[in-house]
Amino acid sequence: VLATARLVALARQEANQDGAKRGDLRLIISCESGRAVQLINRVANIEGVHVEAVPSSFIESGAILQVLWHPDLEVVFDDLMDPAGDEVVLVDGSFFAPKGAKRTFGQIADHALRNGAIAMGVITKDGGVILSPHRSRTFHMDEGVKVVSFTDALPDGTTKQRS
Repeated sequence: VLATARLVALARQEANQDGAKRGDLRLIISCESGRAVQLINRVANIEGVHVEAVPSSFIESGAILQVLWHPDLEVVFDDLMDPAGDEVVLVDGSFFAPKGAKRTFGQIADHALRNGAIAMGVITKDGGVILSPHRSRTFHMDEGVKVVSFTDALPDGTTKQRS
């Protein structure tokens, strides 16, 4: 995974030299072991790549909180735990609100639910990862804000192809 990230970073750097405006690659790795998280964060010093290793329990706890708030989502949580199930994807903040607008995580989560997804957190424009924020926490939906979502449908309503 890290070698592939390095290749992508090199390709982006070449594109930037040709005048393209591409930001750093963001790679979030889910790990079972706390030791693996420490190792990845220590060795993943790749120019042009922002790597963050997150314990799987952080992602699972975010999904569990959503199920507690909305018990009808238990089937979705079961799918999350199924290796052949849906995926965790990053959805541009503009899907949830106009650029610059303020939204609480509760509003974001409710909008995601209406569109067949579970909002699990937010990646801020400066790269901060906030998983399972309180429903009352407010976010500015600025350029670069992403919502960590669990879904099998893309924001345009199409469904991802399963292999």
